[in-house]
Amino acid sequence: MIGIGGIGLGAAVALYCATIYISGKKIRNLSFIVGINGWLPAWRNLLHNLSYDYGVPSLAPSVSILLTHGTSDDIVPFPFGRKSSDILRRAGFQVTFIPNQGYHLPIVPQVINEVRLWITSKLQP
Repeated sequence: MIGIGGIGLGAAVALYCATIYISGKKIRNLSFIVGINGWLPAWRNLLHNLSYDYGVPSLAPSVSILLTHGTSDDIVPFPFGRKSSDILRRAGFQVTFIPNQGYHLPIVPQVINEVRLWITSKLQP
């Protein structure tokens, strides 16, 4: 079981890895992604590939994604997180999106606890 996660730009990289995974490139056995206050880069490419049905959605349901985003984030605006969640869901990923009161940094204990509980649930047999 492989999981990738990040905050801000790290979350963007993790989400981009999910799009690479479902196209069958580079990453094997990806199970989950955690993104905190990030966004999905190159989302138009993902939608383009979906519209031409390159087989992209076949692996997407096997990847669970947790996105949390501060509603007052002044670095990565909250709507970017929401839109990323919607697009990933359209691509077939299992997405959990949790809005949180707060800013980009510092990461509040509530977010850390949400991530811990979510990852623990994914690691259960």
